[in-house]
Amino acid sequence: MEPCQFLRLIVESLSLKLQLPPTSSRSNDQAGGGEVEEQEQEPYFATLQLLPSSLPSQTALLPIFSDSNPFSSSKVIFHIDPCNVPHKVASTTIKLSVHTRRKSNPSCNVINVGGNKRRIGVGKLNVDLKWNEPASYHIGWIAVGQNGKAMVHMVIRSELDPRYVFQFDGEPECNPVVYLVNGGSGGVRQPVFSCRFSCFRQSTESNRGFPLDAIGKNIINRKCGLFGNKIRKQFQREQRKGWTVIIHDLSGSPIAVASMITPFVPSPGSNHVTESNPGAWLILRPTHSVLASNEWVPWGRLSAWRKIISGVDVLKYKFEIVMDQTTMKIPTVESELSIRKGGKFQINLKEGGAHGQTFMMESTIEGEGKVSRPTVQVGAKHVRTISDSAVFIALSAAIDLSMDACGLFSKELRKELCYDDTKYG
Repeated sequence: MEPCQFLRLIVESLSLKLQLPPTSSRSNDQAGGGEVEEQEQEPYFATLQLLPSSLPSQTALLPIFSDSNPFSSSKVIFHIDPCNVPHKVASTTIKLSVHTRRKSNPSCNVINVGGNKRRIGVGKLNVDLKWNEPASYHIGWIAVGQNGKAMVHMVIRSELDPRYVFQFDGEPECNPVVYLVNGGSGGVRQPVFSCRFSCFRQSTESNRGFPLDAIGKNIINRKCGLFGNKIRKQFQREQRKGWTVIIHDLSGSPIAVASMITPFVPSPGSNHVTESNPGAWLILRPTHSVLASNEWVPWGRLSAWRKIISGVDVLKYKFEIVMDQTTMKIPTVESELSIRKGGKFQINLKEGGAHGQTFMMESTIEGEGKVSRPTVQVGAKHVRTISDSAVFIALSAAIDLSMDACGLFSKELRKELCYDDTKYG
């Protein structure tokens, strides 16, 4: 199992030196209420961009250099995907723009982000990326603007960030195969998992275990035999309950489960799932003694709902890893995805004593009504065996299906998402 070699390009130890006016000018300014004093109060920023690259620019606070505060602890990190570069060693240019935004009120820390933005200068630095080892590219000052008006101190280095890349061969509800991709988007695709989606009413509120026979055809047939058309109509009326995705390995053994433990239902007086009553998934993995005990343990919990934010319709979500990990600080991930455009679901971990974040996983999500075949990246340090990545595949299926589960209840779901007992013979 071969990971793809990503890079973390890190820009840190940022600091700014400005060319000050002559001493006499400074004295006059200070006597009259001071341009220099005002200048020192202005917050400065560095906006960095990789060229050529489709990565978005990033902005960091840029402190004024002094003996007492030489360099800042803030850093900017670019995650570079090998699929986007043609060679193992590729040249990139870091474009640095220094600007300031005057404070709205000198007596407070509110920054005016409107028309008061003023650019100090621009600088560029070429970097030849190294993909086979950590590297240091620059330590020191670079000139920004004309006539050395400003100098910026930067440390530029890279760290190896190997990731496993998986691709669904279809939508999660269509029982797709999941492939491991080696060597980028044009590389070799190796089947590693299969997904099985089912839709029925069941409860997994107990964390003691996840009964596999409850998701098989025997239990479905038995329920339908007992209740007949009544239960079929109930399933159709409550279509956003009991959704389950089981991830199987190549031998057919189930190794991860995403189970809807709280139904996605509209809140009173609304046509959609709201924050007051979100739906929820539980991500489960088998215990080490699964063959003997047939028990499952929770790994993570995902909640989702729909909301309008600044006029934009979004899928809000909250995810928390519930398994015990002592070496990492496990954050609760709370963010949103555009209902129309989709986006990326991502988990980063904070390491103790370190600035910034460590990548854990990322999954692509398409917007409502679009065909979604998620691409999932998992940090190699979180995968000891291929089975370890199955929970991330189950989680990506759950967040993808949440886009459908949070759809307006005035619209019909696709037939793949509705209960159909004919699937079970």
